[in-house]
Amino acid sequence: VEYNQYVIEGYLARMFAQCVGSAEEAGFISGDGTKGPKGFLGSVKTTLTTKAAAAITYDDLVTTKFGIKAGYRKNGVWLLADTAALQISLLKDGEGRPIWQPSVQAGQPDILLGRPAHYSSAMPEFQSGKTPVAFGDFKTYRIADRSGFFLQRLVEKYADFGQVGFRGRRRVDGALLVPEAITALK
Repeated sequence: VEYNQYVIEGYLARMFAQCVGSAEEAGFISGDGTKGPKGFLGSVKTTLTTKAAAAITYDDLVTTKFGIKAGYRKNGVWLLADTAALQISLLKDGEGRPIWQPSVQAGQPDILLGRPAHYSSAMPEFQSGKTPVAFGDFKTYRIADRSGFFLQRLVEKYADFGQVGFRGRRRVDGALLVPEAITALK
């Protein structure tokens, strides 16, 4: 098998980027700021708690949406764990109609209470004591990208073994600048 360094390096760069992207997403959501970004969940000013023991109610969602000032609400979007999205998508109004509006156009987000809904596997699961729902103006969360993505090919280090090593690095940070712009539901 012929070794094509460009194919392997491109593949590794994509794999590193996927892994780093997943780690960054988790950090931006719930990081503690010690060895990565400070996630927005630890910085929000208002965290509400569901009224029902094992469910999210319509009232919980309305209270979450109106838990921030109107200026932030007009740019607000929902960020949901998949388990919370499932729970919410099953809610119906008094006439039996779902309050959830799935997108019918490719590339457009679902709608929840008139605002776009997005999903993240990095949001905490729908469980007791966790925060699987957030709503607000996420433009108030700032991300600093310090160096882009760096991939280094290490040939000499492993030459005695007929191997090639790769090392990747990326430096980012994040912080919620306006804590009252986002509210969360626990």
